[in-house]
Amino acid sequence: MIVRFFRSLFVAPLWFSMVTPATRAADALVYFGTVNENKTSEGIYVSHFDSDTGALSPAVLAGKILNPSFINFHPKQPILYSIGQRPAPNGKLFGTVESFTVDSTTGKLTPINVQPAGGNSLCYVQIDATGKLALGASYNEGFVVAFPLQADGALREHSTLIRHSGSSVHQRQKGPHAHCIDIDPGNRFALVADLGLDQVLSYRIDPLTGTIAQQPEPFKTKPGAGPRHIAFGLDERHVYVISEIDSTLTLADYDPETGRLTEKQTVPLLPTDFKGLNTAAEVVVHPSGKFLYASNRGHDSLALFAIAPGTGRLTFVDYMREGIKHPRHFTIDPSGHWLLCGNRDANTVTVYRIDPQTGRLTTTPHVAKVPMPTCVKFFRP
Repeated sequence: MIVRFFRSLFVAPLWFSMVTPATRAADALVYFGTVNENKTSEGIYVSHFDSDTGALSPAVLAGKILNPSFINFHPKQPILYSIGQRPAPNGKLFGTVESFTVDSTTGKLTPINVQPAGGNSLCYVQIDATGKLALGASYNEGFVVAFPLQADGALREHSTLIRHSGSSVHQRQKGPHAHCIDIDPGNRFALVADLGLDQVLSYRIDPLTGTIAQQPEPFKTKPGAGPRHIAFGLDERHVYVISEIDSTLTLADYDPETGRLTEKQTVPLLPTDFKGLNTAAEVVVHPSGKFLYASNRGHDSLALFAIAPGTGRLTFVDYMREGIKHPRHFTIDPSGHWLLCGNRDANTVTVYRIDPQTGRLTTTPHVAKVPMPTCVKFFRP
């Protein structure tokens, strides 16, 4: 019954809104993943972004899907991949990975196909550099999963599903919680930050067979840190790990031959006088490689750090707090001039200008209304 039901998803109609603003040479498409916790989100939204002025067009629905909290793109084709959920015949939700073609003029998303994720939900999806492999991570159930991709970008059934095991010292760490899966610049290894284990695990990827294999000796953070997301430095020899529970940022040397990490520096993300609950969220390296930004939920801020050439070491510079409310995710536009922050609890995406010399952020009047944004991604045709 489940199989017949799932096969029907491939022919079930999905309806979309069109992005109507006229496209200019300076325009880029920016997509917003969302969650439907406040019952206002209908799926993935899109705006046109003016890279000359930082202006965002009003966000409109690009594709209907339930809880597309994280999205990513094919490296060579105009295809968007999203995690999501669908109802099974018994009424319970199961997790999905879903693929869509992107209309680069209108922003419209047209469905290609859907595959079950292997559990009730995923929290992250990533595509390898060859466009042959999609990878997912499950926070709720603590596993990672690999989906081979067809030549047209369609998802095949998962080829590998590996469940993590173990725990750590914090009350939120009674079991594994794989929070992200990012691929190194050489397309050799995928690194998985597992919040529940206080580990970053390394997986060798094989795009030809569509499989992944766990490597020995995972990187261990301080007990109770709760690693969440990672970012690679531009030199490909450094990795930055943001830890959600203890609100720290760790610099590690990265060996691209083995996929191993070695701790080099750990810095706090919060001012010493901050009182209250905070959960760190996203970490992004500026395209110049000179700056790093990290987000705090609770302190409600974006923290700016300078990156030392050669060593990758971090020096705190400044906080931006204006216009920010629960910054679960943010991104930097391809030019490096603008930062777009998704404020989940304010239902907004705010635009900040980046000083190219100092990395400091200044506010702009540009704001898009988006229901509970949890992911902000530029489409690079």
